[in-house]
Amino acid sequence: MDYIDLLNNLDSNKLKNINLIQVEDKYFLDLAVKSLKKDFIGEEFLDFNFERLDFEKLTSDKYESCVETLPLMSDRRLVIIDNCDLNRDSLKKYEEILDVMQKSFDDFNTMTYLFLIYESEKLFKGKFVKSIDKNGDIYNFSRLDKRQFYRFIKKYFLSNKIKLDDKSTSLIADRLRYLDKDANRTLYDIENELSKLANNIKSNTPSYDEIEESIIDTFEEKIFGLLDYMSTKDATKALNAFHTMKNEDVAMIYYMIIRQIRNMICVKDCVQKRINPQTSQNYCGLKSFEYGKLERFISKYKMSDLLYLHHLCFESEKYIKTSKRTFYEVIERIILAFCVGV
Repeated sequence: MDYIDLLNNLDSNKLKNINLIQVEDKYFLDLAVKSLKKDFIGEEFLDFNFERLDFEKLTSDKYESCVETLPLMSDRRLVIIDNCDLNRDSLKKYEEILDVMQKSFDDFNTMTYLFLIYESEKLFKGKFVKSIDKNGDIYNFSRLDKRQFYRFIKKYFLSNKIKLDDKSTSLIADRLRYLDKDANRTLYDIENELSKLANNIKSNTPSYDEIEESIIDTFEEKIFGLLDYMSTKDATKALNAFHTMKNEDVAMIYYMIIRQIRNMICVKDCVQKRINPQTSQNYCGLKSFEYGKLERFISKYKMSDLLYLHHLCFESEKYIKTSKRTFYEVIERIILAFCVGV
């Protein structure tokens, strides 16, 4: 079950007394806790009927006291235990407290609603977790998938009275890199970026070009925008993006261009050899999100084109030392070769 299931159980008064939430992104956890405190317990006697503990500091006596304490002027008491360490390698270390907790599940206080918070992508289903599954509910607040993330973006802009089309939504999702797990971006990071973007948009129904102009304002966004324009052979947009980066670290831009070419060569090689995507991703050292993007880009290039671009980058280093050209001008030459010279 997920975040929506928890809200539905809350609204229909079907919450169980024992609950485990596996969390990959704290955004939905914070929303859930807010709803539990406000809508399930109520704010009038919250100080008496809500307790939040840290698993690492939890003792058997403290746990038993919390779950057995009766609520004040209510029939519900909420207990949240954060940072539960349920990793397989940690079970021996916390065996004593876990045994106490597990035994309490068999005859649990019906006025206490316990939520154990476990932050990890994987959940080891040992006897403790199986006991929770038997006596209560397990929720998984996972990261959003592509469809859910697109819907999240559209919903955010609609709340600001801005309507996005699918193409613009795809552009924003691509730039925000939430779907690229290597970026380690949370929905809090995404909301912050969407807020800045929404403030830059003047129209209620912005065009794709308006979105594109508004979104590129940080170095990270600029460099990934530049690489995308280069890889799709859009010389005008690539040069415009590069010209907005005059005050940035040109050595870093140069490095990122070389990295892009190397990755495209690797992906092209894997595709030509018909290696399956999972093996290819591991071989190239790329996550599925970035690999998928590059797989689309390489259709515009022959392997010989990419090898030439790779050679050109290293020849350009020599060119800088033997000519009066600046590093900035040399990178501009590489961009043109990338877009129109291959």
